[in-house]
Amino acid sequence: MTTKNDLRTMVAEYSRRVWNEHDLAAVDDFAPACTLLLNPEGDTYVSRDELKDRIREVLRIMPDHRLDIGTIVAGEDSVIFTWEVSGNWRDGDRGTFPVHFGGMTYWKIVDDRIAERDGINDMATFGWQMGVHKRRVRVLMPI
Repeated sequence: MTTKNDLRTMVAEYSRRVWNEHDLAAVDDFAPACTLLLNPEGDTYVSRDELKDRIREVLRIMPDHRLDIGTIVAGEDSVIFTWEVSGNWRDGDRGTFPVHFGGMTYWKIVDDRIAERDGINDMATFGWQMGVHKRRVRVLMPI
């Protein structure tokens, strides 16, 4: 049985090993054979190898990727946490852009593995840092 403290440790270890140490083999320790990625445009099931391919692509574009974890709220079988990413995003012919943006991730845990994933990130800030938006836009929504 996974405790709330176990879930907090899982977030810290996954973030450190996968995103900060760039250890794709560590995905095997956290992901089941098939993971559900929740998405408003349509949920998608991905294998461990497909999940690694997605992470590998982010790390290729942002080789100095750094993920810092903020607040972690753990339930019985789920966890939500805030985070900030920083690094240099390589955008092909457009160049390399220093980025720093935040987000929030949701995981549902089944059999001590991250069975479902969802999240949001600050695409407005990311777009501004990439030069897509001409001015910085702050979007605040009451919840």
